Amino acid sequence: SGMSRMAEEEVRMLEEEGYEVTVFTPKDDNLITDIDIAGKVIRLKPFLRYGNGSFIPQFINKLSSFDVIHIHYPFIGAAEILLLWKKIFGRRKELFVTYQLDLQGNGILRGFFNLYNSLITPYVIKSSSTIMFTSMDYAYSSIFSNLFKKMAEEGKLRVVEIPGPVDIERFRTKEKRKDLLKKYNIEEDEKVALFVGSLDSAHYFKGIPVLLSAFEIYCRKFGDKKARILIGGDGNMKDAYIRQAKASEIIRDKVIFAGKVPEEELPDFYNLGSFVVLPSTDSSEAFGIVIVEGYASGIPALASNLPGVRSVIVDGETGTLCKAGDVEDLSSKLAFMFNEAPLIEWGKKSRQIAERKYSRKVVKKKFVSLFEKLQ
Repeated sequence: SGMSRMAEEEVRMLEEEGYEVTVFTPKDDNLITDIDIAGKVIRLKPFLRYGNGSFIPQFINKLSSFDVIHIHYPFIGAAEILLLWKKIFGRRKELFVTYQLDLQGNGILRGFFNLYNSLITPYVIKSSSTIMFTSMDYAYSSIFSNLFKKMAEEGKLRVVEIPGPVDIERFRTKEKRKDLLKKYNIEEDEKVALFVGSLDSAHYFKGIPVLLSAFEIYCRKFGDKKARILIGGDGNMKDAYIRQAKASEIIRDKVIFAGKVPEEELPDFYNLGSFVVLPSTDSSEAFGIVIVEGYASGIPALASNLPGVRSVIVDGETGTLCKAGDVEDLSSKLAFMFNEAPLIEWGKKSRQIAERKYSRKVVKKKFVSLFEKLQ
């Protein structure tokens, strides 16, 4: 996921500057390969697991030797234990929070998250010395924006913006690999809307049903034989999305489900796209690292007009925005991207912005500088 890739990159950046980093994370028996970092990774067996939440109280005995405690939030099953430790043992320890997103959810989870946001999240914020966001746009649109502002004004909290980094040497503009075009049955002259992301129920907000419905409307209206959608990702909702696509005679052969893309193949996978599409439906989507990886690969983006996400898009220069969850509007924006948008020109501008604002070198300088202030 984008969150885990961002956390992994932060560890690498700190290690390169001589910091000793230990990562505590839930043990996952379904994990095929470990994360590729030099830091010490301690995988703790959860006492309880539900969705992406894991109750791992055993790390409470391992925190006292560290100078800075850094948590990527939300982390249900660990944040509560960390709060307890901070209250009893760790008053003098710096608690640094990377605030990834507001907990929202749908169905029964929405009620649970509302309760969690009342009982836990405010105390995580109040116990922190520094909170980092990928954009101030998201910070000031968060359900806790008033608390962030109040604490910052009182000098009790440092609120900073550091975007997600991209390796501009790894992700770059290059020719499409012919073996991948053949693998996914894509013609070189076809235009491809590229989606990369998790297809599980925890990532319900990624908006794949909206994308498929919008694409069907577009194809019925324009009869475009050269438009394709390429979806990279896996999860327990993939089969349902495949069924939705197959149920439509007009798009069943135009939507490609590539499954989980190997990490080493990801840069070449991006190069298959004409533009990235991120049709997220609510502000559980806070940034969109896939947009930035697309930028570095020289392709623009079509994304939902959501806090944080919209801060990455320079509308009319590196892509355009659509109304979140609006099938008709997404369909019209797909039509614009497939037929009218100057994709090559926008792609060049996107690459320039990736180099200037989101490159690993630029982000690393900000991130390491922040850690130096924490000690």
